Amino acid sequence: MRLRRSHGLAVGQGVSDRMRQAVAQFHVDAVAHASDSTSETLPAPKCFKCKKGVVEAVLAQDNAVVWVCPKCRIEGRISNWQGSLWDLWNRPPTSG
Repeated sequence: MRLRRSHGLAVGQGVSDRMRQAVAQFHVDAVAHASDSTSETLPAPKCFKCKKGVVEAVLAQDNAVVWVCPKCRIEGRISNWQGSLWDLWNRPPTSG
């Protein structure tokens, strides 16, 4: 999965492991939300930056996941997620 976003999370730049993990989990949740095609769509993740807004995450025409936080306006694009563990495109509906 390739993440494109200028959030400055490179190793050795004073960013904590906790913040890196939070951003990684956010990206996993955004991909799962945007790729889930069932009627029981997973909830959209909260913004990792402002922690106030729920992001809008959708599939772009080129199948990248594009997301934006309506509160703080941070945005990003996630590509090469297809076939990952978080790709829920072909998830069967749950019974019940």
